[in-house]
Amino acid sequence: MSDDLGRSDRDHIIAADLRRSFDALSRGDLTGWLPLSLDARRRHLELAVGSSVEPVSTPLFGQPAEAWRWPPSSHLPTGAVVWLQRDQVVLVDIDNPDVTVPVTESIGPPDEVMWSGLGRLYEQWLYPTRGLVAHVTRGQHRIRLLLGLEAMTLDVMRVAPITTMTVTRVHRFRA
Repeated sequence: MSDDLGRSDRDHIIAADLRRSFDALSRGDLTGWLPLSLDARRRHLELAVGSSVEPVSTPLFGQPAEAWRWPPSSHLPTGAVVWLQRDQVVLVDIDNPDVTVPVTESIGPPDEVMWSGLGRLYEQWLYPTRGLVAHVTRGQHRIRLLLGLEAMTLDVMRVAPITTMTVTRVHRFRA
């Protein structure tokens, strides 16, 4: 029984950390983001923000994954896509987050700036110990895409699939 209680306590701690991160982002506060726990699973996500969405099976970096798309809500004003692989929460993807304080004022300068796979109007700011990658507009530093993941070293983040991806558009013409 103590193992069940211990697991339950741990589950609530992990879920609470996810909830705190989402709540911080809902306030536009990057300082409140906590890197994803390597132990974060679907049950923690459901405890944190509910399970009102249906996952879509889709590959993530060539591996099977589920994408959970949350519409805008009080916890996630701009919505989010949360990615799971083998039941583990591996990525939180937020388009155009409403960040109230400029990035460098809230969490400081990035550990490294890289090219962005979103296009030449953007650059990618790496915050590996915070578990954050921000794609920002060059010059204006407005966040276009915010990615939350587990904490890692700068060397690991530099070569991670999430920082080396390129987004391409497929143009479709109607006859």
